[in-house]
Amino acid sequence: MKAPGRHGPTIPGLSPHQTGATRPGMAEVAGVILTILWLGAVALGWQGDSGPAGLLLATMTVVVPPALIWVTVMTMRSLRQLRAEAAHLHDTIEGLRRAQIARQQSMPQAPAAEPAAPSRDIPAPDHLIADDPPDPQAALDFQDVPAPRVTAEDLVLALNFPDDPDDAEGFRALHNALADPAAAKLIRAAQDVLTLLAQSGLYTDDLAPSDTDVGLWRRFARGERGRALAGLAALDTPEATAATTVLLRQDPVFRDAAHHFLRMFDKTLAAFEPEMQDIHLMWLAQTRTARAFMLLAGASGTFD
Repeated sequence: MKAPGRHGPTIPGLSPHQTGATRPGMAEVAGVILTILWLGAVALGWQGDSGPAGLLLATMTVVVPPALIWVTVMTMRSLRQLRAEAAHLHDTIEGLRRAQIARQQSMPQAPAAEPAAPSRDIPAPDHLIADDPPDPQAALDFQDVPAPRVTAEDLVLALNFPDDPDDAEGFRALHNALADPAAAKLIRAAQDVLTLLAQSGLYTDDLAPSDTDVGLWRRFARGERGRALAGLAALDTPEATAATTVLLRQDPVFRDAAHHFLRMFDKTLAAFEPEMQDIHLMWLAQTRTARAFMLLAGASGTFD
């Protein structure tokens, strides 16, 4: 298994938006041709008896091979859609990044000023606490957590999202993770948050997590909270944390998406942690999804 990449943010589209991948492709055409050829060959060459055993054999001969053909066709179609949607959202996010850079370059340069102190100059998020507090102590709900069906290795790869449309291993893991209801909810929540962060010029690939303390991750997954676990949100990016705090206070859409994402991250980590080895947790901490969790947890005061 490869460790999650650090560059080239690519967030595969998992929304109902459909691209040209929905049009019939070579796989569908080949499936139709093979089905017709097979049925024609069966019709021309069948010489079995008309008894019950013969009819059963004829039915299996007619049905089973075309069924296998179309299972293969639909699998190839699903992978093609994932690649097409990934390319679409990759272009969108890269366009946002280029537009932001262009705006910054076009702005007149102000005289250099003394850098302000980071997050301590940001007012406490009173509005956030008053409207929709992110209650860290009650974030986990250990009831009705579905048993995981995807491997820990595939889950970690899926939570990092494929690096580019040609990342076959990443798409394989993503396809497997989406078959698990709990993992699929977290993946979709992470996609929403990563897209909203990118629209505000915040990219998780630009965040550099500190060294991973596996013990802290296990304690967090098992329900422990408080300042003792503040090391989980150790990102040396005060500007990004301050900007995210402002988003949480002022943007209700972002705030709702962030709180939903934090709840899904809690639940999914609690469900999968028992089967995750230390190396899985180390890789998890480097994924794009985990970096988004660290940023949001620090900005919302989860460990205060």
